[in-house]
Amino acid sequence: MKKKKIGIQVLGCDKNTVDSEYLAGLLHKKGVNVSLVEGSVEKYDAIVVFSCGFINEARRESISAIQSLVSQRDSLTRRPRIIVAGCMPQVFLSELQRKFPDVDAFVGIVDINTLVRIIQAVAQEKISTPITYIHSAPEVRIDRPIKRRPLQRRHYSFLRIADGCDHRCTFCIIPKIKGHYRSVPREVLIAEAEQLVSKGIKEINVIAQDITRYGEDIYGSEYGLVELLKQLANIPGEFWIRLLYCYPTRITGELIKLIANEPKICPYLDIPLQHLDEDILRAMGRPYSWERTKKLIRRLRRAIPDITVRSTFIVGFPGETEERFQRLKQRLQELTLGRVGFFLYSDEKGTKANALPGKVPRRIARRRLNELARLQAGIARSIHQRWVGSIKEVLVEAHFPRTKLYLGRSQSEAPEIDGFICFTSSRRLKPGDKVNVHIDRADAYELFGHIV
Repeated sequence: MKKKKIGIQVLGCDKNTVDSEYLAGLLHKKGVNVSLVEGSVEKYDAIVVFSCGFINEARRESISAIQSLVSQRDSLTRRPRIIVAGCMPQVFLSELQRKFPDVDAFVGIVDINTLVRIIQAVAQEKISTPITYIHSAPEVRIDRPIKRRPLQRRHYSFLRIADGCDHRCTFCIIPKIKGHYRSVPREVLIAEAEQLVSKGIKEINVIAQDITRYGEDIYGSEYGLVELLKQLANIPGEFWIRLLYCYPTRITGELIKLIANEPKICPYLDIPLQHLDEDILRAMGRPYSWERTKKLIRRLRRAIPDITVRSTFIVGFPGETEERFQRLKQRLQELTLGRVGFFLYSDEKGTKANALPGKVPRRIARRRLNELARLQAGIARSIHQRWVGSIKEVLVEAHFPRTKLYLGRSQSEAPEIDGFICFTSSRRLKPGDKVNVHIDRADAYELFGHIV
């Protein structure tokens, strides 16, 4: 019998990337051809869209992608089935059903093996469509190793150590979408990391809504993030470990000491701070102060002098007066963080922030965001200038054909969110190589140099 062909389109965060690789691995094991959606959709028996429902902008992107697939399919005689999975159907099912009555299946946050069974049934036309499969209380557990199948050639990967969230930030619907925080058992994670390294992965990005809480729900105080990182670092091979999404109040002295002393762990922390004004932080449900944040950054820099701290901030949160915005701006300048992302506040139904007074007009929020972006560009440029004249170890990512020009990243740049190091080399390099690069010049977002 002819092999079924399944196309996958991944939207949203890197957690969807992980799910897409689990799905591809399980389908491949069952003899199914799996690839990212490219070119005409006619060649696929079914297409799975991993959607994102986090904020308005992400939902618009998901809706646009689904609309594009439906439009392409409508012009064909051989029409692939379309399955929309993940975050958006979990919470916004009725909206999707209204917009896309011809989509064959909507599947929320479910066990990956359940998703495989649904996809196979839909692709083989064993069930009538459209169908919906939504759990009212989403809770997905990974309790055994799953052989992942990457859908793109690259030398970094993501290790999702937990899913869901128990924090109750007033602006966020992730707990509603994903359910309670659930750690992945350590033996599963170690096996998965060993598999990634054996396949040539040179950088493992440790991810969860909050990686600093890892293990509490299944091991209590006996085994947490520090113990997991020590085991990961003991895996034989040359690779980096990067820590993303750390809750600021849960970064311990033990964790800081490990980052400072373990060469495999990048001196890089992603700490979403969200704001720097105490009144706004209280309204957000974030339990820390400006003084506590300042002390944390100072402590990190003392222990790890070359650390890069990345953070994100929400602009235009309800109650953000001009005075509070100016406080954020002044304190951001004082922190001098190396990497910063800014997001416009998104009013989400079902969140406490949605009912707060003092809404900030969109045009004012955009003006403030642009002000912060200009300020941060100057800070980043100043930080980058300090690297000029130094030598950095760089992981090669890409080569410009018919030139001596390459793109890469050091331990100071996370994949997909930070900039690159652009450098020249007279000898031929390939993606995945690690080389030493002399930094010749810098701007706000990139470094430029030549191979040593």
